[in-house]
Amino acid sequence: MLVIARLLCPLALALGAAALPAFAQNADRAEEPSLAADAPAPVGLDVNGTEYVLASNGLWKVSGDPAKQMKILVAKRQGATDAFGRQDHAIVWARTCTAAAQTVVFRRDLFMPGPPKNFAAFFETPDITHRESVAGVSVLINGRLALTVTAAQFFNGYGRVDIALTTAKYPKLFIFGLNTVEVKVTKRAQSGSVGACVSSSKTRFGMHFSLSGKFEADLLVPPVPPKYENVFVTFLNTKHSIILHAYAPGNYPIQNRGPSGIYRGTFTISIAASSFPGLEIVEVTRKGPEMGPCIVTQFGPSAARIDCKLNRWKAGERPGVTVRYNVTIGNAFTYAKHNTYVELKTPTGDPILNNNSDFFWTHLCANDGVNLPPICAKARRPLSDAEFSIPGGKPKS
Repeated sequence: MLVIARLLCPLALALGAAALPAFAQNADRAEEPSLAADAPAPVGLDVNGTEYVLASNGLWKVSGDPAKQMKILVAKRQGATDAFGRQDHAIVWARTCTAAAQTVVFRRDLFMPGPPKNFAAFFETPDITHRESVAGVSVLINGRLALTVTAAQFFNGYGRVDIALTTAKYPKLFIFGLNTVEVKVTKRAQSGSVGACVSSSKTRFGMHFSLSGKFEADLLVPPVPPKYENVFVTFLNTKHSIILHAYAPGNYPIQNRGPSGIYRGTFTISIAASSFPGLEIVEVTRKGPEMGPCIVTQFGPSAARIDCKLNRWKAGERPGVTVRYNVTIGNAFTYAKHNTYVELKTPTGDPILNNNSDFFWTHLCANDGVNLPPICAKARRPLSDAEFSIPGGKPKS
């Protein structure tokens, strides 16, 4: 007989590694795939794509050319992995400054696993002497007006205006994919010291600004519903082939419930069958472009782990994995079980961490066994072959 018995592990988070299958705690296990070893996310994001900082620097374009960095305020750090440290922070302007009124549009195109969770911004002149020179600032995100800053705000803020961190309005303007952000700054025409390209303090006019925030994704490993528990009578074959497709699309696929996508992550399936003489992963089938390469690691004869990389997973999309594996049973077999532990991990912030994993048992019971555990009494149908599907319990035709 075969049954999937749903086993909830309420202590899994509290116990940490102790709640994992025993083989997963083995100190000699293979290293998990390194997220940092993959190609880093583009500059403007941290290397794992969990946050964004669109700082004023030469990465912005003005009429197709790099913005002129009038003065670097904070230089990028060699080897930095955070979004702030990977880029220069500078006062920028067009290649030339005119005495006439001048509007400069800074444009940046950047892939983002959006929309982000939140948004913040600031805009400031090189010093207080330029605060009257700004006629206004506007920001467009993907062609839609996000915000405007007036001349009065710059004057009253002594040359600086801050947009406080918020989850409202602005994040919804970003998309998953290539985003275009435009910062439009208008300088007044020169009249005395107002609108001057060089102020009385000898500083050149320009603008220092930054748009920033974090991404957040609610990832979910849905539990296999109890209604799909199935028990089968088996025969004394020595090898059984099992198909685990609970996490393939159309069944109970892993989910990203947003609001953001994730730039990278891993989906892990660990199978421990210590009561069997042998377990072998035969085939792993990936579904969806987000599901990257899978690495199979064998831990002795009776345990294995499948680590699949997730890349640029958009909220709402449902990638999946189907696993085919063989278990070998002994000639004196009457009852045996093995467990499966699945887990989603990502560097991106997740507001609910206790639904990122699941754990269940698979039970095999001999049809003529004696002193069988109560679970074996749920037998529903015999199998004419030795292949099972999880969930659903229908033998391969």
